[in-house]
Amino acid sequence: MITYPDQKYFYMACEKCFSGAGADYDYQYTCVACKAFTHAKPKEKMHLNILDGSGPLDVKVFGKHATELTQMSASRCMKLYNEGAPLLLDTINQSLSGKSFIMKIRKRERYMEDSMQYQYVVLNMLERKSLLLNPSPTCPWQMTPNLLKISTHHF
Repeated sequence: MITYPDQKYFYMACEKCFSGAGADYDYQYTCVACKAFTHAKPKEKMHLNILDGSGPLDVKVFGKHATELTQMSASRCMKLYNEGAPLLLDTINQSLSGKSFIMKIRKRERYMEDSMQYQYVVLNMLERKSLLLNPSPTCPWQMTPNLLKISTHHF
């Protein structure tokens, strides 16, 4: 479920490495992360609240997975935002209602404002019914210590 109605659903990023850019659309600059001389382009980003058997969790979703959920590109989201037009959150939430996904989520620890904060980022996701239609004998993801247990998340 989308719980932050005022989010932009995009951020400005380096077109090479997708690191956040403090630049306006199409502005040329040298990326701090990858050192490329590049343009700032919109990249998909959204905040969601997901629920599984252990409770709710706020996560960030980027790129193609955010596009799959909103059915809109970052460019389209940026255009709507700049025009002051609201995204149809009720329509998006309604389309997600009752769906189940299997997600690979990474937990990030960050110091912000003199305290440890945790961020959870969706690295990969599959709608559960697609797994039932196309079963795979092996899990496509490997577990590492900084990844959460793969579980089914409901909207």
